[in-house]
Amino acid sequence: KGYVGSGNKTPGTVILTADFREYDPATDQWVKKADAIKRNGASSFSIGNKGYVGVGNNSSTIPQRDFREYDPSDTSLGFDINHNPMGKWILRDSLPGPPRYIAFGFSIGNKGYIGSGSASNTSGYYTDFWEYDPYSNSWTQKKPITGKRAYAASFAIRNKGYIGTGALEANFYSDWWVYTQ
Repeated sequence: KGYVGSGNKTPGTVILTADFREYDPATDQWVKKADAIKRNGASSFSIGNKGYVGVGNNSSTIPQRDFREYDPSDTSLGFDINHNPMGKWILRDSLPGPPRYIAFGFSIGNKGYIGSGSASNTSGYYTDFWEYDPYSNSWTQKKPITGKRAYAASFAIRNKGYIGTGALEANFYSDWWVYTQ
């Protein structure tokens, strides 16, 4: 199943939503789940059957460092219209680096990764790169990425993470980097 949530209600606004939905490809339906955090430009990854979302701008457009874990099997909030658990969000350790939004995120095996991003729309781009271990609920700083980047696309295949495209101020990129654990 796939999950989508949070972000702006209307493009170009600062009116954020916490709405969180689950997509079931077997039924081709979207179902509302437990509300996520209200964020714009948040980063995410999944490990096992849990999702992780954090950083991003809050409703005051101030970059954040916090992170949350979504457990779709948690029944403490009840059940959705299809009698599946609503799931539950749990606050986890914050990203140790500076607050940011529009950073990239991906996971390899049982670790999640967050890096780069920006402090604002006009300055403060980062090269730091972090690994998250859900079992110890801790972050480890990895070697910085080669260049500053925001709005990058990212994904993982097997034991490699791919980061590419994106922008830095008025410059747009088409290059790709590969990270191997």
